[in-house]
Amino acid sequence: DHKLLNSVQTLEIALDSVMNINCDDASNGEFWLSASGGDPSYDFYVNGAFIPGGHATGLDNGVYQTWVIDDDGCSDSLEVAVLQESLLQGSIYSQQNILCNNGNLGNVTVNGTTGTSPYEYSIDGINYSVDNSFTNLEEGSYTVNVMDATGCMAEVEVEILLLTQLNLQMNNIS
Repeated sequence: DHKLLNSVQTLEIALDSVMNINCDDASNGEFWLSASGGDPSYDFYVNGAFIPGGHATGLDNGVYQTWVIDDDGCSDSLEVAVLQESLLQGSIYSQQNILCNNGNLGNVTVNGTTGTSPYEYSIDGINYSVDNSFTNLEEGSYTVNVMDATGCMAEVEVEILLLTQLNLQMNNIS
């Protein structure tokens, strides 16, 4: 007597790729899962919730428990981490305040740091340009917006000051 043994591969879940969160306070992380072996026709779950096709979207920063279940009810699991990428930041590179109210106005140059270059800048929150220098600024407070290539935003607070002339008096001391 001969017995025919059916050879079935063990069910395995795999992480195909992860897209980490690219902006502060965004819930735009995602990942793709696949499975092999077992009895095909796989159902995928993330933290207990069914996800069609093994594609999880709208994820926050964190670790997720994933499962795959095949037609025979066999399962495999895997932990997947979705990370927060470097947050976009901006800083003042140079600043010139108004000196002595002599008709010269202030200026500031701002740089984007971290995030994804190239960066665009705006001092009015509407018009963006790769030019990061702002001139002819009157005394006061300004917010320069920095936007990176992924659309993430950062703000840089700028205070242009009016520096008054220093008056010195010399007294003859005997």
